[in-house]
Amino acid sequence: MVHNVSSRQLTKDEESILSKGLEFCLDTRIRDTMEFKTEMELMAYSIMKQLDEPNKKTLDKPLANAIRKVAYQFLKMNKQKKLINVSPNEIQALRNLSMDKNIVLMKADKGNACVVMDKEQYKQKVKELLTQGKTFTQMEEQDKKGNKITLSYIVSKMERKINYVRRVMFLHCSISCGSNTW
Repeated sequence: MVHNVSSRQLTKDEESILSKGLEFCLDTRIRDTMEFKTEMELMAYSIMKQLDEPNKKTLDKPLANAIRKVAYQFLKMNKQKKLINVSPNEIQALRNLSMDKNIVLMKADKGNACVVMDKEQYKQKVKELLTQGKTFTQMEEQDKKGNKITLSYIVSKMERKINYVRRVMFLHCSISCGSNTW
């Protein structure tokens, strides 16, 4: 579903492509095979680290051959893919929408609907939300300890909290499972 509240008149192709939702995947073909192969190897090493061999630097021959076989089959299947899930007109419509700097495309609050809004109207709504004072408040310059509050300060503070939760979860899992690996 598409809600057009902008002054722009959408074509049938533009409405068609937007009605598929903003999370719709256009093309699943692998363009860079070398990058794909590298990602497969990195994934295998990551799996090994999570298992019982974190210090191992090379893959076993059977595992390496199995990964190679799966990657080769996937790449072969990828080459044979001729079906594209959108029409050429929809691709052109998507290009036209992305080139239009006067509109904003966004996900609706509920459902998978797409909202098309004029950029100026969108900016005005954002300013209105920020200045209402009910939803957002301006941050203090410094925290209680006198540290200057910046975005990196807030992120590092959140990272410390996340790391604490991870340590607690790890401790809980190792005690309840009787294992020292997670």
